[in-house]
Amino acid sequence: MRLRPASILAPILAPILALTPILAAASLVCVGPARAAPADQPVALPLFGKTITFRVPPAYTAQPAQLARGQFLLEFLRDGETFATWRTLLTVRGFQGFGGIAKATPDLARAIFEPRACPSGAIFEAAPPEQTAGGMELTYIAIGCADTPASAYAQAQAGSGEIDVIALYRDAENLYSVQYAVRGPSFRGDKPPLSLADARATLACTFGPVAIIPTPAAR
Repeated sequence: MRLRPASILAPILAPILALTPILAAASLVCVGPARAAPADQPVALPLFGKTITFRVPPAYTAQPAQLARGQFLLEFLRDGETFATWRTLLTVRGFQGFGGIAKATPDLARAIFEPRACPSGAIFEAAPPEQTAGGMELTYIAIGCADTPASAYAQAQAGSGEIDVIALYRDAENLYSVQYAVRGPSFRGDKPPLSLADARATLACTFGPVAIIPTPAAR
């Protein structure tokens, strides 16, 4: 979802940096059990001393990246869609210094991602953190809004339903996330098209294996 930053971020993060958060959209490409989906665009993204590697389906195009005060945002729109008309949206984000905040990852995730601009049918769920083979903490998250208001963010579709699944990675210094978002008719009073139970398979289908490794020193 491209919801506005939560006001709770300021008191939590003020000790580390003055914030002007950039919030972005999250998007999913696989619903339900993992299925083979084309993911022919390999990406290696250097960010905050690490390199994030993942894959993007061929129908998606990267939009201009944004970096402000330690917060990074890169969105991928499906061909033929815009920020006003998107139905699915892929997002990669980074939060420099946030990994060192003395708060549990689910609490940080709620502060960053909870859709407080959603007055009706807000969704925030986080699975218990787990460890990756590379030693990072990984938390799966689902966020959404059953009935998005026009004021939620720039170019929001009033009355639409939005749901995202997110993989949030944490090391001792930073946070990184990959997100898949779906926007469609309101699902107020009905089940959203995605849930936390879909997060692992959907993100694996969309982004392939995600690796975050130290960026080699330039020679």
